[in-house]
Amino acid sequence: MKRVVCLLLSLILLLGLLPTALADGNGPNWVVLCNEDGTEREMRRTQELYNCMYGESVYFHLYADETGGAPVEGLTQTFYVDGETVHDPGKPDYKVKVSWDAEKKYYVWDTNGFSNNKVQISLGDGTNNYSFFANLTIEDIGWFWSRSPSVASALPGGRAVTAKYDGSKDVSVYLMATHTTAGAVLPDTFEAPEGFTVRQLTQYCWRVTCKADESFREGDKKKLTLYMDKAWTSIFDLGTDYTVTFCADGNEPRGKDAPAPSVIGQLAAIPVTINGRKRTCYMGVGEYNNGKYGVLTTSSMGGLESADMRAQLAVGLWWQTSSGDGTYDLTALSADEVQTVIVQVGEFRLTATAEGEQTGTLNYTEDTTVTAGMPCQRIYTLTGADKGKWRFEASCTVDGEPMTASGTITRTVATAHALKPEQCKTVKAINEGLEEVIQGIESGEHVITVDLRRTGEEYSASDSDRSAYRGQILIPDIKQNNVDVSVEFRGAEGGTTLIGGIQSETAAFSVSNVNFIGNGKDKETWKVSEDNPNGGAPNMAFYGNSRGNARDCTFTGYYVAISCGRELRMCGRNNTFRNNHIAWRISTENNNGGNPDALNCVFEDNEYAIWVESFHFMPSFYAPTGCTFTDNGCDVRNSDRWWFIPGNYFTHSGSPGPGPVNEAVGNGNTFCYPMARNGTVDYTQLDEDGDTVSNANTRTYQTPESALDGKTLKVASAEADTILATFSFADTAAAQTEQAQTRPVLRARMLRSAVKPTFDATVSVDRSDASKIVFHMENPCKQVTVSLPCEFKDGTVKLGETEILDAKFDGQTVSFQTDEAGTYVIESKTPVQPKPDDAITGIISGIVASGALQPGASASQFADLTAGSWYYGGVRCALENGLMTGTSARTFAPDRPVTRAMLVTILWRLAGEPYGRVSPFEDVLPGSWYAQAVSWAYDKGIVTGVTATSFQPGAPVTREQLCVILCRYAALTGKNTAASASLDAFTDRAQVSAYAEASVRWALQAGLLTGVGDGRLAPRSGARRAQLAVLLQRFAGLK
Repeated sequence: MKRVVCLLLSLILLLGLLPTALADGNGPNWVVLCNEDGTEREMRRTQELYNCMYGESVYFHLYADETGGAPVEGLTQTFYVDGETVHDPGKPDYKVKVSWDAEKKYYVWDTNGFSNNKVQISLGDGTNNYSFFANLTIEDIGWFWSRSPSVASALPGGRAVTAKYDGSKDVSVYLMATHTTAGAVLPDTFEAPEGFTVRQLTQYCWRVTCKADESFREGDKKKLTLYMDKAWTSIFDLGTDYTVTFCADGNEPRGKDAPAPSVIGQLAAIPVTINGRKRTCYMGVGEYNNGKYGVLTTSSMGGLESADMRAQLAVGLWWQTSSGDGTYDLTALSADEVQTVIVQVGEFRLTATAEGEQTGTLNYTEDTTVTAGMPCQRIYTLTGADKGKWRFEASCTVDGEPMTASGTITRTVATAHALKPEQCKTVKAINEGLEEVIQGIESGEHVITVDLRRTGEEYSASDSDRSAYRGQILIPDIKQNNVDVSVEFRGAEGGTTLIGGIQSETAAFSVSNVNFIGNGKDKETWKVSEDNPNGGAPNMAFYGNSRGNARDCTFTGYYVAISCGRELRMCGRNNTFRNNHIAWRISTENNNGGNPDALNCVFEDNEYAIWVESFHFMPSFYAPTGCTFTDNGCDVRNSDRWWFIPGNYFTHSGSPGPGPVNEAVGNGNTFCYPMARNGTVDYTQLDEDGDTVSNANTRTYQTPESALDGKTLKVASAEADTILATFSFADTAAAQTEQAQTRPVLRARMLRSAVKPTFDATVSVDRSDASKIVFHMENPCKQVTVSLPCEFKDGTVKLGETEILDAKFDGQTVSFQTDEAGTYVIESKTPVQPKPDDAITGIISGIVASGALQPGASASQFADLTAGSWYYGGVRCALENGLMTGTSARTFAPDRPVTRAMLVTILWRLAGEPYGRVSPFEDVLPGSWYAQAVSWAYDKGIVTGVTATSFQPGAPVTREQLCVILCRYAALTGKNTAASASLDAFTDRAQVSAYAEASVRWALQAGLLTGVGDGRLAPRSGARRAQLAVLLQRFAGLK
């Protein structure tokens, strides 16, 4: 969906500034937006024109009470107020912006030239005058005169624009190419043509400069087109080419150039050279969380006035890497790469500035706990005195130009409440005390402290001072929408025991220094005597749906110690889980977040240490670190996605050695290399056929050269759950020992002078060209055999201009030996047609000749499908009948485009895969996955080709093409295609091609096709997977 930025600036309109005719306007009156043909878009009448796009003509009707419901027509006197400027016919700069179209019976508003987002317009005839407001919006995608998009700086025209230029001086314009669901990426290899410079400023902002040229003459034009890769696909067909033409009659700015501020969350682009390769790294404020630096955009920290809140921040540096499926991810630079960038760029700075009324500076200490090597790694402390919003800005200077990026943290202060000592003696008293406090809360942020008394380890009715707590602590529900309550349970020094559990549905809670005891790991609920208050309760320490966490606690004898409901509950810090059925469970109900916190815990003698039903976020979000797993029946039972949890230690008595015992259900593999214990990393190979590591974690857990002998590492995409590359090292320990004995003096000098090398297994793989794979790897430290999935039967592997002669191709993999970092180009010696990707085509071979569809997947398993959405029923039908599949175990990608080859293959399979004579299309090679389908479709007249010899199988199918192909297929199957609907209701009906008009009319009448909103049909926009699924569902119901 396109995002538009509605610049809601305050309109300062003083009555004394308005002309008499405008101030005395009659009313009340209403306006209604119209389509270009004069039909009204909706029945709703308002006193403002909404959703008017800057640069477009807006058509509308005007109504007034005194006309009895009929439109007010023929008014020709116009006044309008643009910001603080009043324009009327008596002023020399007046230009008619609203005119009456006598033929189509509506008013036309030309929005070009306005400098504000909110305009007041008055229409009159000298006697009666009618006033209303109009709201202008602009897209934050397209060309602007300044880096800060505004109505004043927008260049009308969308992707193709003109800019005023006479050759006397440099002229710069700015391309903004991002919005909520789509963006564009300019390849690092792009070189601006002579006479132009192109400088990337932020993640999706480029400055294009046309250099001064004395030879330029009036009538000349200088044109530059930027061909972008889409960062991810939108439901709109945005295209990927952005063109600007510099010419004498081009558009010029309508307002002063705004400064180029640091945009919250927008990363600054920095050109660098790494290993001889030109790349763009992105700078922002990095926030350390869950073992890595992520981008700080806006964040908040709440707590008591006395609480010190810590923020681990740095100047973050990231690569933007393609995942190969149209999406791009940010990957942090390695420590070595960071140092290389610092050498090239120079000083990086991180500053904190108070916004609003608060003053002063923030205290920080250097962060020595993180080894990422980012510039300015710091721990900022925000106390209650620092209440308010703080802007953190990362900056540097590149070629003399300041570069900045920023994020904000808001420190909030909660109201403190504490239960009285007498309210903390028993579980019953605690429940009554919590009820009393929460009932008295009306609004705001609140923290309730419960200081538990020191207890023994057992319950005693006769010794209330030393007796353990017994029962279920039930935190009352928070029913007010504007209230945020958290409860802190603090155990006493010397020990506090609770025989029971804590339940909370809405209020967050935390617990420290408490020994939790359950009813035995084999009991799902408490099986106790009638006088025991735990009777019938779930045998869990934490349950319910609120957020919760624990620190320095023990959990013993529970069926499930910590259960993660809707909100997130991690296993906490420094906790011990012993002799439970399940220590920590991530349930299918979890659909929210919280602060990841799973550090330095001990899991011992549990039947299952961790039980994963479903990950709502990326699995890495839930990963424990520094934990020890000892003698559990099963360390991790995983039923969902691949999960990478390096940095923990696993051991089992009587087993051949250390290592995890995991249970994979379905696709739920868990990978634990390397292990770590008490700060020492163990690089023992855990799987006989090689250890699988996440491409996102390899920078954090690099394998030293001394541990590489005989090791095999499989680098996986954590997003796609696939292997990207495999590194196999020979066992050269014996040879190294011999070398060390023969040259001890040289060896000693080397060890004294050099840093111990490590292997960073991070890779990037680009498969966008079917005939070529572009593979980048880091320094392997020593000779290694590299293998990648590859279906080329013969090909070449080159590093730069050097060909690797011993590369081997077997039709499934390519392998070669190397000891160098760099970018390797693997190319087939024969052209390769694009292969069918089940993740994109949604086609499976289970459709039998009779046309019956086999049962398939359930829509509920895909996280990107929204129940109740317009496409949900169609997608569910296509999935459950086996016609379409997901793009991964968790994603369906409803917004991805459908290609011509995909569509005809689906119809061919629906028809039972019949034979067809060979087509004349030169771009359909015999043996390609879609060749038979295209031959059949051509033979039956379903497709005719883009030209007589070209089918363009990889081209996206437009909505009108989809109608044409479905109409022809419908006729082939005996369906009635004679029905025809009118196109008059659509403002873009003229865009329907002549060859497609009859088919589009049929699809509309048959109910297969509908508009896309705003009175548009969008016939030439690309068809998406979700749209195709809905059309197929509707098609199945045709007579």
